[in-house]
Amino acid sequence: MRCCVPPSRSGTGTRTRHYPLQQQRWFLSGGENYCSAVTELAAALGGTALKSRGLVGFREYLAGVARSEAFRSLAGETHRITTELAAVRYRLHIKGNKVMVARYDAEPDYSAEIEQVFARFKQGRRRTTGWTSRRRRT
Repeated sequence: MRCCVPPSRSGTGTRTRHYPLQQQRWFLSGGENYCSAVTELAAALGGTALKSRGLVGFREYLAGVARSEAFRSLAGETHRITTELAAVRYRLHIKGNKVMVARYDAEPDYSAEIEQVFARFKQGRRRTTGWTSRRRRT
């Protein structure tokens, strides 16, 4: 199961989180974002013909960071932990303002059935006729 609340983009960080596990998850998410940004930017700059000495130097620096053992270790460890957390399964029972968390015992997954029931309400592309209701002036 994925993290229910994505990391804030408003600048609030782990200091505003009250629970240590929540702080750790947000820190992990920050590591994921950092590794992804470095990897993607290094790849994008690597395939670009640059003329500016500053940008060429930055591209070389970023490529060095992406190739470093420390970065590869961080990216690998972050991916491993994220994958392990994604494998955790549990059951939630929500009633009013109470939430009960229990062990997942291979209960049926009703999400496909619920999606099927509500599929008829899904808005698709509408067919246009080209007709407008503008009145002609005579």
